Amino acid sequence: MKWAQRHGGVPINHMAVVRTELSKSRPDVVKELFRLLWQQTGRKPGTGALEPLRFGVEAGRPTLEVIIDYAPRQGLIPRKLAVDELFDDTTRALVP
Repeated sequence: MKWAQRHGGVPINHMAVVRTELSKSRPDVVKELFRLLWQQTGRKPGTGALEPLRFGVEAGRPTLEVIIDYAPRQGLIPRKLAVDELFDDTTRALVP
């Protein structure tokens, strides 16, 4: 819990990822997938950011920033990315 409070989030263990082609060609499918995943949590929108199940860019931003900071140093990605580079207009707009 101390790590989560210091870094603004719980480490991410799993993510649902969609290809850019699907997001651009079928945003309706991506939105429905997001809705169904959120529905399975049984939670209501507005749950705190330190919850282990976070949905949406803003809820995951603090943890993604930490991951992106470490990844280039470990040789996992060639350069430090901005969180927003990981999302397109469809996925960036998804909120519970």
